[in-house]
Amino acid sequence: MKKVSICNSIKVLNVVFTSNHLARRLVIFLVFWIILFFGGMSFADVNKRVCFISSYHPGFPTFFQQIEGIKSILDKTNTVIDIEYMDTKRFPQRNQWTVFQNALSFKLNHINPYDAVIVADDNALIFAIEQQKKLFMDTPIVFMGVNNIDIALDQNENPQITGVVEAVSMVETIELMIKFRPAAKHIVAIVDNTPSGQGDLKKFYKAAEKFKSHEFSELSLADKTWPDFLKSLGAIDDDTCLLLLSAYKDKNSKTYLFEESLKKIRKATEVPIFHLWYHGIGEGLLGGKVISHFEQGKAAAEITTKILSGIPASGIEITNQSPNKYVFDFSELKKFEINQALLPKNSLILNEPESFYTKYKKIIWIITTTITLLSLALLISIANILKRLKVEKKLKKNEAKYRTILT
Repeated sequence: MKKVSICNSIKVLNVVFTSNHLARRLVIFLVFWIILFFGGMSFADVNKRVCFISSYHPGFPTFFQQIEGIKSILDKTNTVIDIEYMDTKRFPQRNQWTVFQNALSFKLNHINPYDAVIVADDNALIFAIEQQKKLFMDTPIVFMGVNNIDIALDQNENPQITGVVEAVSMVETIELMIKFRPAAKHIVAIVDNTPSGQGDLKKFYKAAEKFKSHEFSELSLADKTWPDFLKSLGAIDDDTCLLLLSAYKDKNSKTYLFEESLKKIRKATEVPIFHLWYHGIGEGLLGGKVISHFEQGKAAAEITTKILSGIPASGIEITNQSPNKYVFDFSELKKFEINQALLPKNSLILNEPESFYTKYKKIIWIITTTITLLSLALLISIANILKRLKVEKKLKKNEAKYRTILT
C-alpha cells in the first residue's frame, strides 16, 4: 500500500475547503480520511528485523535445514533476516570468538537495533549469554539446536532468553541398536571435546542406566590424535554397536568437516554406525530416531514470532521436546542384513530402489483409469444393445399378435 505524505494530505484539504460544490467537498473529504487512515496503517506496518547467528558456516550440513525452517515461518510475516556465522567447526580456537565478537560489534554499532536474535547450536548460545549485556542489551534471544540441556534449561531464569532444546532420541536409538543387533553387547559412543559432543555424551551415559545388560563406553578424540583414533576404531570387533555423537576435533585441535570425518570413520570400521541426526544417513550411517533441523528452525521461528507480536521472552517457556523421526539407509540395512520388518512403523528409508509401481505410478494410473472408463463405456453400450434387442423382440412379438387378430 502506498504511503501518503503530509504534503499530499494538506493539498487534499485545500481542495476540500476551496471547492464550490458541497457534494464534491464531501466526497473528497471522505477520500481524505480514508487515505489518512490506511496511510497511517502503512506507516505502522514496518518490517521487523531479526539476526540469526549460526555456530557454524553455510557448508555445515545442518545450516540450510535450519534456515529453511526459520524462513518457513518468518517469511510469512515479512521479517528481515540477517545472518552471521561464528564458523566454530572449522575454527574451534577460542580466539575465533573474539574475531567474531569484534566484527559483530562493529556491525551492531552502525545499524538499527534488531527486534530479536536467533542463535543456533551450543557455541552461539554460549556466546549470546556471555555477550548479553554488551552486544544484546534489551534484545530478546531465541536459541535452537542446543545439545547441552543444563545450559539451555538454566535460561528459564534468564528473562531475556528462551528457545527450543535439541532433544536427541538417545534411548529410542539405543533400543534400535539392540533390537537390530541382539548379539552385540558393547555400545560405544564416538565423540570429541566440542560442547555439543560432550553434552550428548552426558545423555549417552544417562541412557545407559536403562540398559544394564550392555556395556557402554566411549571412543574419544579428546585424548587421541586422528591417526590413533582411527586405529582404535579399526580394532573394534563385531560384537559392538557404534553411535556417532561428534567427531570433528582431535586432542591437537586437528579439525575435519563432517563429510571428511565421516569418510575416515566409515573407512576405518566395518561395524554399523547409528546416528541421532538426519545428516550423514545415506552417506555411510545406518540411521536412528533423528532430529529434524528444519523442525528445529521452524519451532525457533514460531517462538520469535510470538516475541515480535509483543509477548516477552520471559513469558515463553523453553521447549525441551523435538519432533524426531525414524530414518534409515537402505544400503546399510542390506549390508548388515537387517530385516526391514524390524523397522518402526512409518520409518523413512533413504536410497531404497524404486519398485516398478513407484517408478511408473503415474503412467499406471492413467492406463488403469483409461481401461476402466473404456470398459465401463463398453458395458453401458452392451447393456443398451441388449435392452434394444429386448424391446425389438417385444415389438415383433406384438406386431405378430396384431396381424393374427386382424386376419
